Amino acid sequence: MPRPHKTIEINISGMPVRVDEAIAELIKAVNTIPGIETMHSCQGDFGPGYVSFDDDGGKQSSGTSVRFLQHVIELMNIEARKRSQMEARYVAKHGLRHGTIPFSLSFTVEMGTHYVMRWAANTYPVLLKVTRRAAKQMRSVT
Repeated sequence: MPRPHKTIEINISGMPVRVDEAIAELIKAVNTIPGIETMHSCQGDFGPGYVSFDDDGGKQSSGTSVRFLQHVIELMNIEARKRSQMEARYVAKHGLRHGTIPFSLSFTVEMGTHYVMRWAANTYPVLLKVTRRAAKQMRSVT
C-alpha cells in the first residue's frame, strides 16, 4: 500500500493549500495563469501524476484552460524534437542507440470546464519547464 506523499503548504489566490511536495512548483505555475484554478493533484506513485484545473473556478468556460493546453502541447512538441535531434547527434557520434523513453502526457475534459493533465514520472521535468513557459506566455497577453 502506498504511503501518503510528503506535502507542503503553498499560497494559491491568497489561501494556504497543501499539495504534494514533488509537484508544488507545477501547481504554483498553473495557478499564476489568470482565469485558471487548480482543483486536485497528485504526484503519482505507480501510475501517472495529475493536476486538474478549470476556468474561473468552474463558474464559466472562458477558454483559458484550452489555450493553456494548446501552449503546453506546442512546447512539448518542441522539446520532443530537441530530444530527437540530441539523440541523433549521440548516435552519429558514438554509433550507439541508448533507447530513450518517450514523453508521456495526456489530457482529458471532465464535466465541460474541468480539465485533467496526466504525466509519467520521466515526463515531469520537461512538463514543469514547458508549463512555466506557457504560463509566462499567457500572463504576457492578459
